[in-house]
Amino acid sequence: MEFRFDLSDLFRHPIVKINNSMLPSGFTGDRRTALEATARIAEIINEIGEASAKTQDLCVPVTTGDKLRRSDHVIYLLNEKNDRR
Repeated sequence: MEFRFDLSDLFRHPIVKINNSMLPSGFTGDRRTALEATARIAEIINEIGEASAKTQDLCVPVTTGDKLRRSDHVIYLLNEKNDRR
């Protein structure tokens, strides 16, 4: 999937672990940067959940940023570099 923002600022490694903090494992930054990061990660998770629900013909997504935030679950994301830029 592609997103409207650059993921390289957010994800420094090819495999990214996200827990209910909605921040990548090892994240460092100030409060403003953390708020921006959590908003972007929620958007990413929500879009992935929507795409998954559509593919599976589900009425609603199973995976959402809000559900992750209120659980002890972990999501691993694969971050592939896009060389077409």
